[in-house]
Amino acid sequence: TLDITKINQGIFKVLSVLLRHPKNDFMQRLFYILFFLPIFCLGQTTNEIVLHSKWLKEDRKIWINIPENYSLRKDSFHLVILLDGNNKSLFDFTVASKRFIESNSVDLSDYQTPEVIIIGIEQANDRWVDFGDSVSSAKFSSFLEKEVLPFVKSNYRTNDYKILIGHSLGGRFAINTLLNSPNLFNAIIAASPAFSKKNIDRIKLRFDTLCNSGFLTDKALYLSTTYLKGDGTEEDFREFAETFKKYFEAKNQINFRFKFNSSATLGHSKSPYFSIPEGLHFIYDPALWQLSIDSLFAENSSAINIVEKYKQRIMETFGISISVHPFGSIMADQLLSQNKTEQAIGLLKQEVNLQPADISLFVKLLAILKKNKASDFANYKVKLLDIFRQLNTSKEEQAEWLTWVDKNSR
Repeated sequence: TLDITKINQGIFKVLSVLLRHPKNDFMQRLFYILFFLPIFCLGQTTNEIVLHSKWLKEDRKIWINIPENYSLRKDSFHLVILLDGNNKSLFDFTVASKRFIESNSVDLSDYQTPEVIIIGIEQANDRWVDFGDSVSSAKFSSFLEKEVLPFVKSNYRTNDYKILIGHSLGGRFAINTLLNSPNLFNAIIAASPAFSKKNIDRIKLRFDTLCNSGFLTDKALYLSTTYLKGDGTEEDFREFAETFKKYFEAKNQINFRFKFNSSATLGHSKSPYFSIPEGLHFIYDPALWQLSIDSLFAENSSAINIVEKYKQRIMETFGISISVHPFGSIMADQLLSQNKTEQAIGLLKQEVNLQPADISLFVKLLAILKKNKASDFANYKVKLLDIFRQLNTSKEEQAEWLTWVDKNSR
């Protein structure tokens, strides 16, 4: 049996060396990242499901990629909807891009974005039917809003943060979705949206109306174009993207973030290559999402209070709650230092219940229980052994973890 976690850890160590090497320039580092991205799909699960749509009066496939160890966990996840999900290379690239920025870091100061469930949606053979300005595209909008999203919410653990990604006609649809249903998605990535210059005035008026109504929480839009010489397709859409770059930069709208980027070497069909990874990083801007790790260790600081203020800030900015799991160990240590052992145990039990595959946190709880609450120790040791079994953890590694528990419970 392959130990996917160990494989990913080994690959990441190699990648870390390559990215830090002083002789490697930006393009070399980008090559290494994109070369290794598909490997980080390992350990993830993608399910293909057929939905019969009352709105479309036909069956449509959707592909659902869930985080590693989803079945063991009880926590909830953000949601990414990818249009043109039947384009397998586009779907796989999106999955790999998001998983990479979720799980690969050296320590807490190297930001890990919240995990997501990724949904790819099958499109009609004639994409204009789904994405154009017609009765049919309105039906596809209803399929997305009233059938796909409710199905996912009913069958998967998601919270209320949603991202929509579209390329070309899909990017056009994504922007129209923001204008038609501004509360449906929190963030949009529109890679080379297929709007010609004749659409500029109409869309600008609609954005004026949208912005005048204001945004209660953060809304993010990433927009791109390309400049490959002779690319007639992109030339038709480039003026639209450039116009709205200037439009949003001048607006400085409250609670609305906008980022524009382009490529001089890629054509229209390849714009997702840079737009999706960069768009996801922009949406999950560490300056907004990350908790300052230094603040947790500052003199006379209270990690508990700092994390609570962080949760409050995320709620006020994005309108959602956020997991404190990355800070569980730090918070437990501070509670122990204050002789609040019961609170530390309660915190660790809560986090282990939500994410039992986090073995480092699990064994920390066991060590505290063995030292302070032997009555619970045996029960949680049985649970850990069951997790080992489900994760196919080797006997050698199990022994190492249990030895750590013994040493740290004295």
